[in-house]
Amino acid sequence: MDKSQQLKIKQQILDSCILPALIYGAQTWTTTQQQRTALQVTQRKMERKILNISIRDRIKNTEVRRRTQVKDAATAAQVTKWRWAGHVVRLNTNRWTKIATVWDPREGERGRGTPRMRWADELKRNAGNIWTRIARNRDAWKAHEQVYRN
Repeated sequence: MDKSQQLKIKQQILDSCILPALIYGAQTWTTTQQQRTALQVTQRKMERKILNISIRDRIKNTEVRRRTQVKDAATAAQVTKWRWAGHVVRLNTNRWTKIATVWDPREGERGRGTPRMRWADELKRNAGNIWTRIARNRDAWKAHEQVYRN
């Protein structure tokens, strides 16, 4: 087996097995920039290991991604959250899935400083405050997802 075939097999394993495990449950995360960075760093480290490249080789991340052609974990996490949000909005209000996903456990007065990010804040930032109305229409939500991916 030549090196290009080995790389292709490793890339398929990373895409089909490792990345789904890496972003498992991402649809319920309140995704912060720190979490996105951690996902990207972890994925880059795996890709460099696949290519047998050290960070000391000073090869840019864009070049590593071009060689491996693996899906971006942070983007995949966002897309799964986007799809889950559309699914949850279309559920009946008495379903436990919807109740647990949109539940905000904070009570009382908030502490000093910047408020903590909530689950829906990322959705509001990308689709606006009326994201729940958009998500009720499956076709409109999928159209927003395509814009969100790019």
